[in-house]
Amino acid sequence: MKNYLYNCVPLNANYMKEYREAVESYANRKENYLFHNLGSEHAKIIFENMFRTAESHIRIAAESLWNDSVVNTPEYLAALSLFLDKPNSLLDILLINEPEK
Repeated sequence: MKNYLYNCVPLNANYMKEYREAVESYANRKENYLFHNLGSEHAKIIFENMFRTAESHIRIAAESLWNDSVVNTPEYLAALSLFLDKPNSLLDILLINEPEK
């Protein structure tokens, strides 16, 4: 498997498809991996897979999480809802920057 999760390459449709497949593969195997991302589309793919495959506990450390192109999308909200509906689900979030009011 190519290292689509680390190398910085142009974000064309084929690349994004391969990036999604690579992230899904790591997530399905529940393999620890530091996911690098180049923006909103990468972040959305990573979050969707974390929410989909986590059994009960997710820990997120981020500079910020108020990017509407990620957190205010139907895909993100659906995946988050499915995770939070699991019994005993727990979501810990550590933010570096305080959200704007």
